[in-house]
Amino acid sequence: MKYAGWWVWITVLILTTGTWANEQTGISLGMKVGVTRATIIGADASGFKNLHGITGFSGGFFTRRVFLEKFSLQSELLLNTKGYSYNGYNPTRKCLLGPCPSVKGITALYFDIPVLVGLKVSSLLDIYLGPYIGVLYMAWEWAQYDSHNSRNKLGFDDTRISDFGYIGGVVIKLSRFMVDFRYQRGSIPFLENDLSVVNSQWTLSVGRFLH
Repeated sequence: MKYAGWWVWITVLILTTGTWANEQTGISLGMKVGVTRATIIGADASGFKNLHGITGFSGGFFTRRVFLEKFSLQSELLLNTKGYSYNGYNPTRKCLLGPCPSVKGITALYFDIPVLVGLKVSSLLDIYLGPYIGVLYMAWEWAQYDSHNSRNKLGFDDTRISDFGYIGGVVIKLSRFMVDFRYQRGSIPFLENDLSVVNSQWTLSVGRFLH
């Protein structure tokens, strides 16, 4: 909770700046929140037995500017859940102190900044595509055993501190509200080791234009 005060000030700053920007430039400000399903893909992903995804959340703010009637430019600041889970062994570690866990995984929270170019298909539907950059906020490794669960916080030496990739998706607009469905794929390795795996994520979110 020690970061709660910072989030209050950041929220006030964004809302105040967004109100001024809307009045001066016509830029719209909004908030969005959603559910994510994340995993890893790549050449070395087959080394994880029964690899599957984790469910998390995504939420934050966005600004949107319409130009040439059919196009838009949208930038976002999101707190985004990434990671994966799997059954069996991890090819980079061995179970030396006892039985291997039935399920293991990594959950990581990133601050993502997408910049998306949208195309208006109809009065209700937009499609968009663009890059994103991400910075790691925190990450933890977890395991499930038959008798207990465990969780260890990972340092920046275990999970890559930065992420970069591309996003594509569709938006359904309903007055001041919106429903967003997107796919996000990383372009650089997700882990700080020799494994060739990247982030892969689906997100369904709802949002509202504030101005």
